[in-house]
Amino acid sequence: MDLTSLKNILRQKQKIFIFVAAILIIIGLIVVGKSFINPEVVNKQTDDDILFGGKPTAIFNLGQTAKLGSLEITIDDKKESSYTSLELDENYQRTKIDYLAIRVKVFNPSPTQTENLLIGLIDNQKSKYKPSFSIAHDIAELKDFSRNTSIFPRIIQEGYLFFTNINKESGKMQLIFVIRSTQEKIAFEFER
Repeated sequence: MDLTSLKNILRQKQKIFIFVAAILIIIGLIVVGKSFINPEVVNKQTDDDILFGGKPTAIFNLGQTAKLGSLEITIDDKKESSYTSLELDENYQRTKIDYLAIRVKVFNPSPTQTENLLIGLIDNQKSKYKPSFSIAHDIAELKDFSRNTSIFPRIIQEGYLFFTNINKESGKMQLIFVIRSTQEKIAFEFER
């Protein structure tokens, strides 16, 4: 192999490398460009970000009725207790589960507007909780609120929301409601 053919091979490899690098750069620019054109690609908020991020626009106490969008929400009772589940621990004993139940009544007086709610609980220790819909069937004496948090027009939906594994150190708690579409947020504050 002579020196001229070796130089030609090296030039061809260099051209191929430059071509592949240019394609990779173009693909990278397209991906980055899409995120600038459509910020939802990069900044899509999760339900937890919406629910637990920021501060509520208004804070209410137990027994009060709050307006949230077209909804009227009332919290009028809370109970703390425990039950024995059907789940077994490592010693084949049924497990005891502590829970906090909060009675909620939501009325949608609108003749046409359905509102979709996000619901969560946060304590003064900054621990965050979502409703435990799966335990409602184990606590038959308390009617559950329902897993469906779409509040349809002219409907009253009421029952208990259940929260488990509440931090023993917590004192003051906030039950948070957010309308998913507008991200409008309120909270009910109470002592544990």
